[in-house]
Amino acid sequence: MPRWGRARDWDEVCRRASARRAWHALQRIRVLVRRRKVVRLADALGGLCRRGVQAAVARRLGVSRATVCRDIAAILRMVNDGLRRSPWWPGDASAAGRAGAVRPRRGRSGSPASAVRGRRTGVGP
Repeated sequence: MPRWGRARDWDEVCRRASARRAWHALQRIRVLVRRRKVVRLADALGGLCRRGVQAAVARRLGVSRATVCRDIAAILRMVNDGLRRSPWWPGDASAAGRAGAVRPRRGRSGSPASAVRGRRTGVGP
């Protein structure tokens, strides 16, 4: 693989960018296929609430538990986003579907102020 240290002509730059786009598209497809498998295996093993399901899914797919955990978090985010955009979501549907509608972060004590200040309340002396 050539280094980028020397000057490149525009044609080579475009070919490399095209190859990167194709590779990343393939990776995105592989991730989506794996996430479908995660959902199906988790359902077959009794659902996500049972102890050890994520580890069993990871073993069967040959990936780490962290990968399965990230996949499940992404799946739940997709489901949550889809529900918020549906017309059956309670409350103001226009505010729930906006990209900027984000809940404020909360700290350990539950107050938004503790998250902003970065302090932990109720922990230690």
